[in-house]
Parts: sequence; C-alpha cells; structure tokens
Amino acid sequence: MIKFQKVSDQSQIQELAKSFYQSLTFPLDGMWEAFYSFSNIHLIFYKEEKAGFLMLNSENELINFHIIPAFASKSDQVLKRALFIFNIQSGLVATNNPIFLSTSLDYPQEISTHTFLFKDNGILLSNPKPPIPKTSIHQVKLSKLDIITGFCKVNTGAPEEWLYDYLKNLIERKEIFCIEKGGNPIATFEVRKSDSQAGIADLGMIVDQNFRKKGLGSFALESAKKECLSQDLIPICSCEAKNIASRKAIEKAGFFQVHRILQFSFSPS
Repeated sequence: MIKFQKVSDQSQIQELAKSFYQSLTFPLDGMWEAFYSFSNIHLIFYKEEKAGFLMLNSENELINFHIIPAFASKSDQVLKRALFIFNIQSGLVATNNPIFLSTSLDYPQEISTHTFLFKDNGILLSNPKPPIPKTSIHQVKLSKLDIITGFCKVNTGAPEEWLYDYLKNLIERKEIFCIEKGGNPIATFEVRKSDSQAGIADLGMIVDQNFRKKGLGSFALESAKKECLSQDLIPICSCEAKNIASRKAIEKAGFFQVHRILQFSFSPS
C-alpha cells in the first residue's frame, strides 16, 4: 500500500516541491535548502499514487517529510512505515513544517533544539553606526575572490575549494559585502536572494576572530538588513542553538526567534 522510490535529483519532485513550500508557515532557511539538495530523496506512493516525498541526509537522519493535502490524513501511516523501512533513528524537524512536526510528535524518544529560525522585527536604524572606527563597506568584486576566500577559510574552517565556488557564486549574484579596515577585510555579510521563495533573502555574516565581541556581528547584520530592505526583500536568518555569540548578534540586530529546527530521536511504536 505504501511504497518508496529513490530519485536522482530534486527536479523529479518539482511539482511536489511547490506543494511543500505552500505548506510552510514561515520561509525556509537557505542553509537548509542547501542541505536538501545534497540529501537522498525518496518519492512516497500511497496505493500507487504519488503522495509526497522524504529526504535523508548522509547520516540517515530524516530532514524533510511532505505529504500533499489529498493524502494528509495518511501522514502518520506513511511516517511510521518510513521509520521502519529506512531504519530511521533520528531526524531534524522544522516547526514551520506543520505536517512533518505534527506527525513526528507521535514517535519521539527525545527532543532538543538544533537551530533557531529568526524573523525581523521590522525596525531598522536609519544609519547603523560601525563599532570599529575607520571602517568602510564594499560590495565584493571578483578581483577580491582569493582574498575573501582566504578570509572566510581562516575564520570558519570551511574547505577552501568549497568556499571558492560558493563565494564566486555570491559575488556574481552581487550578494556578498565586505567590511574593511585599512584595506583589509574584518567582516563579511551576505544577502542571499531565494530562488524558490520570491521576495525572501537569507542574511549571514562572518567576523574576523580578532574583532569578535565588539558588536561587529550585529553591525554587519544591520547593514545586511538595510541592503535587503532597499531591494524590497524580507530578511530571515538562522543559527545553531549552541552558537550563543551568533544568537546574541542576531537578536541585537533586530531579529527574534519565531521557529526552530528540532533534533528528534525516534522511538517507533
């Protein structure tokens, strides 16, 4: 009655994805969209009809689950079957995904907060004051790609090859900016326009390790928000629950928690 079929890429769930985005009660964070693109995707069939999809990451965690409205009443049956078939022990469940959240609550052994999702409070300082004197803000150009890649590698620890391609794309899309002092980068911020959710932009920032705890992170996000609103975009952002410094910077910049990504340990009944 309930069957699953693995697909090779997201283009094979294009119509189902439209239903998924329509079902959300708050925009999906871009970082999690990126995680979805690297996941193992399985179509869900109920009595031979296409009913939805699920996504598993490389650790076999369930990171997305969607059932279209016509089969929503069967979501509990489908999830129970999926947990058994794929031997799923844990999942990352977004509270802005009501079907996934509601159905998952039937099987939790343990729940904790993994990530906070933030909404803008709508208040913008007309001219945010930089906490570090003699700084300037520039949109990053391709000629600075190597410098920015090096900066981000040192201050995040991310792989250089991945960073190079990621940052090159942001530069070409005019979505990354640099805060400089004495001609050297001390922070970057991003205004990443969503390709799947019209009018939404994800904000992000990286601060030089030597300039942290000085208010620069909040200033970077305030500057990102200003740029975002100048383009009539709605800003959203997120951070992991364990990243207390980022959370403080985000809240100081005028954002508040509105949803969470919850870490579930499943106990199938």
